[in-house]
Amino acid sequence: MKCTNCGRKIGIEDKVCPYCNAENKLATQHSANVEQYDKRFKKTQGEVESSAKRMEGLGTRAVILAVLVIGILITIIVTGWNYDDPDPSSSKKKDAQRNREKYAVEMDGYLERGEYQEFVSFIHSHGVDFWEEPYKRFQLVDYCADYYYDCVRHMECVILRSTDPDYWDSTDMEISHFCIYLHSFHATYLGQKEREKKDAYFAYVEDMEQNLRAMLRTYLGMNDEEVDSFLELSEAKMAVRMEEIIKHE
Repeated sequence: MKCTNCGRKIGIEDKVCPYCNAENKLATQHSANVEQYDKRFKKTQGEVESSAKRMEGLGTRAVILAVLVIGILITIIVTGWNYDDPDPSSSKKKDAQRNREKYAVEMDGYLERGEYQEFVSFIHSHGVDFWEEPYKRFQLVDYCADYYYDCVRHMECVILRSTDPDYWDSTDMEISHFCIYLHSFHATYLGQKEREKKDAYFAYVEDMEQNLRAMLRTYLGMNDEEVDSFLELSEAKMAVRMEEIIKHE
């Protein structure tokens, strides 16, 4: 199982996380369930022994078999209690609120270093809600950061595609996805440029936009004018043009 505070793997019987010392509530429940199981088993065992004394031969074996089945069922139930993790989304939200000041500082650090993919990964892994303080200030940059993250991810798949003829070629699909996210990013960027350019965090959005332009120049061999023209195309026309370049058609 994972610690609900730091996310690292811990044992079901660890009462506190060995990494962050957070309380493991499931360990307490686990102990209670095991104790309850022991009581039930001992009670059932006593009843079996009492019944066995009154029965002989096959009858005794049948009772013992029945008890074994009951024991197995109880074990399955207890195991289910122990390993049913709590609602992960709820746990993440509580964690994000409990550590809100610390996480907000970490998120600022990612942005200041230009680590936008790490910024998005951090948001997803910690279930940050941008409608709550102190995360509200990141709303603007988050709108574009998700699109940027997917653009980089799909472009990497295109560039690092396998040349093995026996390997399934997903290049067309990756190009299509890249163009969808690039088109969404650019449209959102232009909208924010008119409305939110005074926001301090808009500088990070502009940096992302410059990074994507550099990606087009580097991997597709475009000059600045060609990049401008490419970004004005529809998603479908972007994909066609990109396929022509990648496949040298």
